[in-house]
This record gives sequence, C-alpha cells and structure tokens, in this order.
Amino acid sequence: MHALIQEMLGFLQKDEIKALPEVGLTLYRCDTPIPQISYLQEPAVCFILRGQKTVYWGENCLSYGDGQYMCYSVELPITGEVLGASENYPYVGIQMKLNAPILLQLMIDLGKSSAHFSSDSPAQIGTINEPMINALHRLANLACSPSDVAILAPLIQRELHYHLLKSEMADRLYQMVAVGGNVAKIAQSIAFLKANFRQTLTIEMLANQVNMSVPNFYRHFRQVTAISPLQYQKSLRLTEARQRIKQKQGTLAQIAHDVGYESSSQFSREYKRMFGISPSADFQAA
Repeated sequence: MHALIQEMLGFLQKDEIKALPEVGLTLYRCDTPIPQISYLQEPAVCFILRGQKTVYWGENCLSYGDGQYMCYSVELPITGEVLGASENYPYVGIQMKLNAPILLQLMIDLGKSSAHFSSDSPAQIGTINEPMINALHRLANLACSPSDVAILAPLIQRELHYHLLKSEMADRLYQMVAVGGNVAKIAQSIAFLKANFRQTLTIEMLANQVNMSVPNFYRHFRQVTAISPLQYQKSLRLTEARQRIKQKQGTLAQIAHDVGYESSSQFSREYKRMFGISPSADFQAA
C-alpha cells in the first residue's frame, strides 16, 4: 500500500481530485480537512489508503480510515467530511464505480444465488487486502498506457470485483444484482425518487409504482437504505438545496420552492436539522 500512496502523492497536485474514466477510477488527494459536503453517492467502493472520512445519511453515521473501504450498494444522498488531512499527512483515496454486469457474470461463474444472502444496510466498511491493493495499483497505472486500456482494464476490473465478492461485501454485492427480487424493486423506486423528488409523493404511490404492498415496500426500503422512503426524498431535496445554496443559485425562497418545498419555514427547520446550520447562515458563509 505504501508504494501506491507514494505514487499517488507524486502524481496528484495538492487537494486534487482526478477522474480516470478510462479505467473507472477517481483518485483523491486532500492536504487540508474537507468540511461537510452533501452529494448523491453512486454505487461504488471508496478505498482510503491514508486518512479518515465520516459519512452521514438520515440518522446514520459511519467513519472509516487507513486501510479500509466503504461499499455503497445503492445510490444514497449523503454528507461526507475528510478529517485530519494536512500537508504533512495528506488524505489519499480511490473510488471505483461498481459494475453490475461484471458482478452478475461473476455470480453466475461462481454458481452463487442472491437468494442465499441478505444485508440490512446500504453501506458497509471492509478492510483492504493485498490482492485488492495489487489490482488497484495495476488499474491506476494502466491509465498511463492508453494502448493497453481496452484489453487490460476489463480484466483488472473483473479481478477487483472478484476480490470484493470474496470479502465481507459478498452479501451486499449479490443483493445489488438480484434480478426481479425486492432489492431490484427498491432500486427501481430509488430511480423514480431521483427523477421526481420535487413532487408530492406518498408511500402508497411509491409502493404501487413497484407493485408492492405498502408494509412490504416500507420494510424492504428501510432494509436496503437504512432510512424511510420519505426520508430519502427529503434527503434528495435538501442535498440539492445545499448544492444550490453553496453556489448561490437564486434566493433561499426560490431554492426552497425549486426543490419541492411549499413552506419556507419547514424548509429552514428540516435544513438545519439535517446539516446543523440554517440555510441563511449557510448562504452567507458560501
């Protein structure tokens, strides 16, 4: 791991985030702590080679650091912060997007069935092992060899997914690619919420949209995301609002209305409850 950290520190500028889409990785270097930032986290694995990060969603909070990774099996509106980074000890991390077709093919090749597995959280912390580091190192270096990417990148990506399936993440990843099961229906509902979070929605509407009973839908949604459907919608609204506030894209009243709030006072209460700061104070600090 030390060799990869040193190479990344030599490759990245201070406080640089560099996307390598050709190999499906994003590299991170932070020389200063990053305060809480809200965003929609896609299904991915976030490896921390050095440093510490805390993420929040709903009432949930997870911290992980040196030599650990976080696996997200569904899209989540989260708030994250990088702690303790400095010029003497920069944060170094890598994010890899999860590839559902690769996971599905590996599951078939391994003779596994998602029906044998269960998981009750959308995010889980694991320990980076040597095979993962070796594959990450080779995949990151491959970005410097464009002529080799088309042939070798899919092979190394498959290898990384294989190592994840052999780790403590197996339950979560098998559920992620379950076809026709409850997890797939919740993923469909999440996609619907993302596209329609500004609208007034009810549990009944969301359950009907995926052909599930209300109790069954609610139970499985909480099992997959660790928050309720309407909490998820609220998080999407407030995450979008905070991004607009940070960029000062309109007045607070306009922003509240644009993300689906009819009441400015309700927007202010829920914003402060989620982020610990009022929207007006956040706007002034932006």
